[in-house]
Amino acid sequence: MLYRGKRVRERGRLPKGKFPKKGGRRLVSGLLALVLCLTLVPVIYADTVVTVTSWYAAGAFEENTLYWVDNNNEDGVRPGANAYQPSLWFRIDNGEWIELKGGEESTLSGVGLSAMPRMTVADNGNNTYTVSVPAGVLPEAIETTTSDGYGGETSTESRVEWIMGPSEGVDGYSPVEVNNGNVSEYPSAGDNYGWYYVLEDEFNFRVQLRWGNLGGAEGIAEAIYNSFDFVVDTNYTASSLRRLLAEMKDQMKIEEDPDGDPDNPTSGTVTVSGLWKYNLDGSRINYSVEETREGDGKGDGRLDAADGIAAGALPEGDYFQISYDNSSTPNVGTEVGKLYDGGSLYLTLTGVKDYQASKVWEDAADPDHRPAGELQLWRYRAGQSYTTAAPVRDDGGSILTVPLNGQEKQNIQFAELPKYDSEGYEYIYVVREYLTGEHAGDYTQVFGAVGEDGGVTDIIWALDEDSGTLKKLTSEDADFARETNNTYLYNGGTLSNKLSGTVTVNATKIWKAAAFQSALEDVRVELTLQARPVGSEDPWEDTEITETLGTEETGKFTAENLGGLSVSASAPKYDNQGRELEYRWVESAVYQGENETNLLDNNSFTLSGGGSRGDAKYRVTDVENGNTTEITNAVSNQIDYTVEKKWKSGAQEGPVTFALYRTIGEQSLTETCKVLTFTMDAGGTVNVDFTKENAFIDAIDGEISIQFSEAWKALLQNLPEYDEEGRRYEYLILEENGNPTYETSIDSSTGDYTTIVTNGPGGSHRILVQKNWVDDSDAAHREPVEVTVYSRNGDEVIVSVTLGESQEDGDPIWYAWAGIGELTPDQVYIRETKIGAIAVLGTEGAPTEGEINAPGITRDTVPGRNHAYEATYDREKIAGETVCTVTNRRLGNVDLTVTKDWRDGGGDGVGELQAALENTPGLTLAVKLKIAASDDTEGQFKIY
Repeated sequence: MLYRGKRVRERGRLPKGKFPKKGGRRLVSGLLALVLCLTLVPVIYADTVVTVTSWYAAGAFEENTLYWVDNNNEDGVRPGANAYQPSLWFRIDNGEWIELKGGEESTLSGVGLSAMPRMTVADNGNNTYTVSVPAGVLPEAIETTTSDGYGGETSTESRVEWIMGPSEGVDGYSPVEVNNGNVSEYPSAGDNYGWYYVLEDEFNFRVQLRWGNLGGAEGIAEAIYNSFDFVVDTNYTASSLRRLLAEMKDQMKIEEDPDGDPDNPTSGTVTVSGLWKYNLDGSRINYSVEETREGDGKGDGRLDAADGIAAGALPEGDYFQISYDNSSTPNVGTEVGKLYDGGSLYLTLTGVKDYQASKVWEDAADPDHRPAGELQLWRYRAGQSYTTAAPVRDDGGSILTVPLNGQEKQNIQFAELPKYDSEGYEYIYVVREYLTGEHAGDYTQVFGAVGEDGGVTDIIWALDEDSGTLKKLTSEDADFARETNNTYLYNGGTLSNKLSGTVTVNATKIWKAAAFQSALEDVRVELTLQARPVGSEDPWEDTEITETLGTEETGKFTAENLGGLSVSASAPKYDNQGRELEYRWVESAVYQGENETNLLDNNSFTLSGGGSRGDAKYRVTDVENGNTTEITNAVSNQIDYTVEKKWKSGAQEGPVTFALYRTIGEQSLTETCKVLTFTMDAGGTVNVDFTKENAFIDAIDGEISIQFSEAWKALLQNLPEYDEEGRRYEYLILEENGNPTYETSIDSSTGDYTTIVTNGPGGSHRILVQKNWVDDSDAAHREPVEVTVYSRNGDEVIVSVTLGESQEDGDPIWYAWAGIGELTPDQVYIRETKIGAIAVLGTEGAPTEGEINAPGITRDTVPGRNHAYEATYDREKIAGETVCTVTNRRLGNVDLTVTKDWRDGGGDGVGELQAALENTPGLTLAVKLKIAASDDTEGQFKIY
């Protein structure tokens, strides 16, 4: 920046010496001559000897008056009379003047002296000294004897002349001699000729560049040097002495502020030293710094390219404003036209900018109730938070505003605004909107221009840390970020006011997956809220509102809440164009476990674990009812069923009809469970056009088909494995009006059924023993059960069958054929005698058969490993076969903890109640237990 200089003072001209008076006495008395002879010691050079042959007498020189211009020694640095000595100059035989010096640069020998002579200095007591030459201290004549090296010598006599002047070596003072030849140059001396010692002074001023985040401006240092004068005002001349700072670089010392940036200093102190503090008459000399008036573009109060700042160093139209601060300088604290000692020179980055933005009303649904209001101009420093913004006021203190005109689009303009603050930091200008009136609350601000597609393009301004200048960011830029509470409209932006109001949008998430009720706790479902204008056929668009169910916060999916977890959100009633919106929730993602892969694809997904084949497929459906959406995930697994017909030797082949039955949970096998029938002709050809029966459900059975590839074998495809609630179906093939044997297996890897139906010539009687579970398809906790067939006459055991045993590469089968010999089905009954490894006790005698909830029927309590069950019994005639069913209903236990809370105003009645309980027989406190079914079914309940 500024050059570092060294102290330099401008000396006066060398004062003219005073030669000895003409006619002065040259002789001395004999005694004095004798003394002088005794003291004349020759000064010998190598081959030359200089000898003083005569001395100047006292009075040979005029006395000199020395004036101390230091306000009576105000700094206490004036040397005493005994310490002061003037400067001496001599010349020999009218030669060159030579300063008399001692020490290493001694010139004493040239005039035959071995030590510096001392002049007489007397303190007159009125800030003056008198300096005179005593006798016998300055040589008047000398003899120079030179040897030729061969014994010969030559001698020369010479005359020595002397002049005396003020010494240069008085610290803190500047010397000058005023005489008849130069008195016109020093008008403050008047007629007082002599030597003057003027107390020196320093001029200090601070330079502060206020350029904010600019970081540099090439050429600024030279612009300062060439734009400011150092002004000296002695009050003795009509005009002040002015010199450019550029001409005084070597006289200035620059000290940068220690707490500034050493690589980019913006402030420091300039010191100009060696200045006269007073005129020669003791009056004060005034110094100042001010802008130079000479040259193009000077004197305009600014520094810019015309003053030497490099082109492009400043943004176009910007400049440095010059200002002076003398507030710390006595008597001139209010002076702002120039800079005085101790003042500060401020160069502040300055410029102007305009503000332009747009105001748009997006209220197509109701444009007739726009509120009144105004737009206020605010600003804050670039690089600081928008929360520091303050309103911009005019000279009268009023905030700059633009009233709203109610037009659909309104331009907002403010011109010639200050670009920078007082420290040179650029302003960011913004507008804040204030709405008034009855309908002010009917609108919401949208920052940005709304496109035809409803998208918003916003604008903000931010400081570019690299360049130190502002940069415009749009919502499409990666580093764009408008903070949530930032409600300011930026330069070049658009403020859109849309109709406000909110609606509450609800969703219920339902799982139809009873068979997997314990396998969903690691599943998370993301719901996304979608919107579109009311009554339009526009595609639904995702909003930013999402909810994730199945987390710790929203609740895991457990057996207790599969019937519905609910979410609710408040959403805008209108879009950015002021159109009313309708909403729906959609399932947008499904995650399982720690995996972050979205399993949802085209409204279906597969979860691992829990199903008959290890995986469970789901389909997603939703039902919209106003602003409520019911989203259901239902198991959609499908299986195949292979039916193979065999004939034993001797059996007559012929056409057969097969019926496919399906049961679920507590459902007993009846004719109402028949899904379809199909036939094979006498040659084994399958008729693929099956007949739908009572249990056929179009919504889930519509994909069922029958394939025929070889004789006596049919493939039933796409049978639903689970019902709409996610409960697992049990399938059974029966041959109508036949008496075959059945071998059924279920493939555990696919869930597919295979039944081999074999016909033979006659046989014994049999019954079909079936196991039903009323446990909400809790298949994971089911255990194999043993069912025993008894004769009604004597309760004799006929046969036992085990249902639900694990099959090799197959799923458990919960029915079996039991041969009963010559007995008819009416002569036998069944009882569950074992579950898992636990025998069931108290199963003697035939049970009373009937519906499971019918009063008075026999119930056996069956204690399993995981749950206790209640077993009931029933039988049905199906396709000519007797089906005996045992149904296990899962029993549950809950613990109830009752806490009694006394609200009796401080316990005043507790003692009386306790006394009454203790003293009154039969009086006690009791808890009433009330039971209600989860589905609000009315009826009586029995606690076992």
